[in-house]
Amino acid sequence: MNAVDTNVLIYVNDSRDPGKQTIAASLVANLTEGVLIWQVACEYLAASRKLEPFGYSDIDGLKIVNPFKSP
Repeated sequence: MNAVDTNVLIYVNDSRDPGKQTIAASLVANLTEGVLIWQVACEYLAASRKLEPFGYSDIDGLKIVNPFKSP
C-alpha cells in the first residue's frame, strides 16, 4: 500500500512555493496505486481552506478527494 501525507497533497496545490509544488506534484504523479485514508482526506480539506486567499476553493479540494471515494 502507498500512502501520501496530507502535506504532500497540500503542496501540490500551493503555488506559494514552486519548488515544493514541483516535488509534490512529481511524487503524486508517480503513484500507481494507493489508498486515500479518510483522515488524510479530512485533513486535506481542512488545510486547503487556508489556500483560499490564493485562489484555491473548497470545490477544488473536493475535486481532488472525490475520485477516491468508494462506490
